[in-house]
Amino acid sequence: MHIALAQRLISDAELPSNIRTLLTAEWGAFLLGGIAPDARVSSGMDRGSTHFFEYGPTINPPPVEAMLSHHPDLKRAALHDNTRAAFVAGYTAHLTVDAVWSTDLLYPIFVNGGDWAPQPTKFLVLHALLASLDRHDRQLLLPSDYDKLAVTTPNHWLPFMSDEALTVWRDTVASQLAPGAESLTTEILGKRVSLTAAELTAFIDDEAQMNHLTWANVPPDKLAVVEETMYTETRATVIAYLDEPS
Repeated sequence: MHIALAQRLISDAELPSNIRTLLTAEWGAFLLGGIAPDARVSSGMDRGSTHFFEYGPTINPPPVEAMLSHHPDLKRAALHDNTRAAFVAGYTAHLTVDAVWSTDLLYPIFVNGGDWAPQPTKFLVLHALLASLDRHDRQLLLPSDYDKLAVTTPNHWLPFMSDEALTVWRDTVASQLAPGAESLTTEILGKRVSLTAAELTAFIDDEAQMNHLTWANVPPDKLAVVEETMYTETRATVIAYLDEPS
């Protein structure tokens, strides 16, 4: 999802030309920034320390504001390296997407959305939704994304996460984007709901079951609104960050 949103952003006619030029030149760094918060998996860090918010119905302060308040050395004005600036811009994009997901979809539907299913079933539906979205977004990625991401090497870009952790996560994601590589999404998500990759795949391939459990409770029109909000807020966040005088 994060890489697909980056692809949409770079193709957006509303993106200022100077920002498009910077991101095009530093595309690998921007992509790495876009997945970097989830390197908490390889770093052993807790989610709050990498995403700067906890899941909730409202998030205050916004996670980008919280990150830059905790680490003012990451503000655009403090950076004179376009590569690192593109990386941090990608990082802010990820935080923005995750915050919208929490406030506009996760809590309204899966936490505060009534008793449409027992909590374990809701948890399964959430992961089926994630796997389904991942399958769709994977089709939007370009071969060049792998080429750029795989060779991007962090160099003390974050004060709170090591280059080693970022590199491990980079390789974890990039290896799935390599020519002929298979996605590990259903394997990873399946473990969270005690299903094999094959079982989770079978679930999302069962149209009747998806209609009954997933799309009946996560209406496609509602999902489309959330996805559009994630994108427009991400675009605004990236522009605001990179437009700050350096």
